[in-house]
Amino acid sequence: MTVEMETTISGWDNYAVIQVVVLMGILSTVSYGACRVMDWLWKRRGVFSELHQALKFTPYGTYTNMFEYWFIHVPFALKAPFCQRQVLEDQIQKQLTTLFQLPPPESSSRPAFLLSHSCRTLFYCIIQTLLDQAQAKTGRRRIRIATVAVHFGSFYKLIKSMNQAGDEIEFYEIDLDPVDWTVKHDQIQEAQIAQCHVIFHQNLFGVPLQQDKLLDLGRKLNLLIVEDCVQSGSMYGNYKGDARSDVVMWSGGFDKTPSCLGAGIGHYRPTPYGDAMFDSCQSMMSSFALDQHRMSTMFNQLLHLGIAKNSFSVVLYLGGLVVAYLLKREDLQLHDMAFCVRTNKSVTPFQSAKDKFCHQPSNWQLLSMIYGIGKQRHYEHIAREEVEKRVLLLQKVPSQYHATIWPWLTPENLDLHQSNLGVSEFTWIFCAPEERVPLIKFLSKHGLIVLINTTWEHHTKTQLVMGKRICEGLVYLPNLNEMSRKDVLRMAEVVTMWCEGRKST
Repeated sequence: MTVEMETTISGWDNYAVIQVVVLMGILSTVSYGACRVMDWLWKRRGVFSELHQALKFTPYGTYTNMFEYWFIHVPFALKAPFCQRQVLEDQIQKQLTTLFQLPPPESSSRPAFLLSHSCRTLFYCIIQTLLDQAQAKTGRRRIRIATVAVHFGSFYKLIKSMNQAGDEIEFYEIDLDPVDWTVKHDQIQEAQIAQCHVIFHQNLFGVPLQQDKLLDLGRKLNLLIVEDCVQSGSMYGNYKGDARSDVVMWSGGFDKTPSCLGAGIGHYRPTPYGDAMFDSCQSMMSSFALDQHRMSTMFNQLLHLGIAKNSFSVVLYLGGLVVAYLLKREDLQLHDMAFCVRTNKSVTPFQSAKDKFCHQPSNWQLLSMIYGIGKQRHYEHIAREEVEKRVLLLQKVPSQYHATIWPWLTPENLDLHQSNLGVSEFTWIFCAPEERVPLIKFLSKHGLIVLINTTWEHHTKTQLVMGKRICEGLVYLPNLNEMSRKDVLRMAEVVTMWCEGRKST
């Protein structure tokens, strides 16, 4: 009996030892893992400290909020199947006709506007039409575009992809003045313009870009004039496109006006070119399938909206952990994370790949457009506040630095901001290209989440100096429309510190 008990006790002792050993192993593994995590976080403590004091994460202005997203735009998905498409399109045409103060269309006339999945869709259809016409006339899909030397990145990338597919699209570029970034009209050569097939009227920095000589030559030489007004101060400003333009385009999205689930809005003027382009683009878009990617776009829009608004005060920290892990760098800084989100095509709401935008807008998107277009009073309020905040920023940064970091903000352009009352998509600062990385690091260190320009691009074969310098020296600041006046004062203080430090060195 005693031997049996001793044997049993000995067995239990061995079992207890095994348990203790296993438990110690688990605790050691957990402790080691916790130490590794703490070490990983400690090495990146700087970026999370910056996140804590940062103004915002992206340069976008987002003209909606989480309430509208969840309780207005998302429920449109349930309503969309029960809506008649033509009724929705007619409602948008009526809204735009009122907004643009156009006369009511006659029953026999074509609509004034084309509605598309995105502005890229309109641009793509116009370029394809010109290439088709060139092929029918000369046997070659070759066209030439006259435009300024600062290109809208999305359109330029689209043209590059078309060139790589075998088309021939060339540019005749006009450079900008190095002092105030106005168009160098003295460089425009009529003989060169005469060899072009289209004038692409590009606006910059939230106000119309004056290009009278180029547009006058376009009319004289009977060329198609297409104007991109995404950066002219939105279609809710007083400027609705130059009277000489045949086609004027706007873009919609949560970071634009109208604030909606994406939109391309083309105003095809009642000119011979406007009528012909309307018929061609409408025919081309009618062959596109309905958009089936709206759910993924909704998720991407939500991601960017959440980051921009720092919803629930946790988005930045969770995003910081994910991006820091993905980049696998110990010296990670805030602007690296911002750039990662800005350029990650898997989470970009609107993408440049043809299969992403060659679709007809879904009923869900049309319902969202109707709501976004109707927020005119909201946009007018934002526009007035933007003017006030810009004045405050310029007042608090010493005037001797303005011409260096904001050369385009001339008295004439400031007057345009005041009179046009548009909404700017971005807020910028400029430096010499070789100073851009030090500037970004300095601003990030002081809580301004900035990143390098990805909106404007220069032609890779350009011989023009200023357009390239502008594209390589621009930096996004936090968007004025996302900041309080207190934030603007803080930004002005940091920008002034940079300017004074730069002057001393």
